[in-house]
Amino acid sequence: MKILYTHRTQGIGAEGAHVLGMYEAFRDLGHELQMDCLPGCNPAEQNPTGAIAKPRPSLIQRIYWFIADHSPEFIFELFELGYNFILFFRLLF
Repeated sequence: MKILYTHRTQGIGAEGAHVLGMYEAFRDLGHELQMDCLPGCNPAEQNPTGAIAKPRPSLIQRIYWFIADHSPEFIFELFELGYNFILFFRLLF
């Protein structure tokens, strides 16, 4: 089965462990997965040592991380909800 696994979290800490655990469980059952998430927040992108791969961040990633680090929680939650609009249009096409 093809599965699109989407989340709008930062993909770190407990939330990252949960997302990665579900992703690996589906994959281990033989499903074909595609992860869709905010830029730089895919816990399934790991290097061989198991650490999250950190290539040079794009401008979008740096803006996202800046907002995540410097905004009040409710502003960040609104930002995450706004991602639903982006995701809606990405899934249409």
